[in-house]
Amino acid sequence: MKTKFSIALFTFLSLVGFSQTGIIGNWQSEEKTGVVEIGIGTDGTYYGKLIEVKSEKTFDDKNPDVAKRNQPLKDLVIMKGFHLENASLLSGGTIYDPKNGKTYNCKMTLKDNNTLLIRGFIGASWMGLGRTSTWSRYLKS
Repeated sequence: MKTKFSIALFTFLSLVGFSQTGIIGNWQSEEKTGVVEIGIGTDGTYYGKLIEVKSEKTFDDKNPDVAKRNQPLKDLVIMKGFHLENASLLSGGTIYDPKNGKTYNCKMTLKDNNTLLIRGFIGASWMGLGRTSTWSRYLKS
């Protein structure tokens, strides 16, 4: 009995470890306009911060809060509140789109070690009111 528990615990911890090291890192957006660093915050939830902006737009000029429209996009936290569901899925978070100043519900699915599917949506994901973007692991050369 003790052996079965040890094996189950080892398997669980391996899966959690895989997902944490798999999703954590730097990801380039599908449009190649930015690089987002995904990590775990002090509260234990996952977040995403823009660490590189590769577009002409450098300020958050569409932010609904007028006082924040002059803040730079670089280092802006655009994803927050994600919880680990299983080895390849983070859910329960939100994603902010600086192109239009709107925040959407979001989930992240690790397709493989170098591909992350980002699903931004309104309401529930299954309702179809949203879109999925494919991000690639970003390795600075």
